[in-house]
Amino acid sequence: NADFAGFIFAEKSPRKVEHNFIAQLVDFNFCQAGPVSDFVNPSIQEVQQTREILPNTILQFHGDESDYLCRQFH
Repeated sequence: NADFAGFIFAEKSPRKVEHNFIAQLVDFNFCQAGPVSDFVNPSIQEVQQTREILPNTILQFHGDESDYLCRQFH
């Protein structure tokens, strides 16, 4: 009965997941849980790649990202 399923993309995190892992989740049924992607200073390409795989993911930024970078993803 989880509300969210989190995926960490921070380079220095021991819980970091790779895009090849989440690519396997394309048809995964999250049921009621929404995916959340957590980034620390990502590239625009990294965020875009994640959103291609998990288009409904909630994005969280926890680094020194600029307003410009964050606003690109609404």
